[in-house]
Amino acid sequence: MAAAELVGLSATGSGPPALDDGSPSTVAITVLAAVMTVMTGAALRERDAAHRRAREDAERAAVAAVNAERTRLVREFHDLLGHDLAVVNLLVESLRAGVSPGAGVSPGARPRRRWRPCTGSARRPPGTCAR
Repeated sequence: MAAAELVGLSATGSGPPALDDGSPSTVAITVLAAVMTVMTGAALRERDAAHRRAREDAERAAVAAVNAERTRLVREFHDLLGHDLAVVNLLVESLRAGVSPGAGVSPGARPRRRWRPCTGSARRPPGTCAR
């Protein structure tokens, strides 16, 4: 069909229906288009909300992982520092007791006997060791 024939058909009313003629098929198409628009908008909003929730969950997981690593490092440093302070304490106590490394007794012999009850638990609060 040529373009002139299509124009002629539309002008005589035998072409596709115009949207403003009020026929039942026109109303159905208009309602269907409106419903599809609303459903598409709702689906897009739901998709955007799901993406936002996934992004927020990923951010929370990243923060939790960083905090867990910080906690692990703090515990490790705490344990190392506690060990180093215990060694310094043993050396100070041995010097106070007058035990010298060359006297045939190990530098920490006397303090080790004194602190032996504390060796069972590294997590015991300070000052709770039996003497």
